[in-house]
Amino acid sequence: MSIDGIGERIAGSIYKEVAVENIRIFSRRYFKSEPFGLGSASWNDTISFAESLNLRQRAALLEIIRQVSIDAASKVFSFVEGCGTLPGFSADFALTYDGQDIGQDIQTHFLNVDEASRQEGADGRA
Repeated sequence: MSIDGIGERIAGSIYKEVAVENIRIFSRRYFKSEPFGLGSASWNDTISFAESLNLRQRAALLEIIRQVSIDAASKVFSFVEGCGTLPGFSADFALTYDGQDIGQDIQTHFLNVDEASRQEGADGRA
């Protein structure tokens, strides 16, 4: 398999799982009565909180979840690219696919996908 553009494609796929799919899952769990887990007290508290929100507040909560997901993935990619440091580790990290290093610019590709997605959303609302 050719790896031309694979970093961009992987970043796009990860974005779909981290941002798009997470929001779909959380939206169902919080707002469409499809809970998961064993119903711990803390989980039940989050469900009660979410159900108390109006539509605008629910959208804001989902945006917070989306942004935290993006930030967490971006932070991991910063370690792979070498622009972030992980305390206690001095060697470089690498991200490979089919034996080829694809970590170069993976964080940039990921954030570009996020920016394009935000722009599409803004254009769709205009």
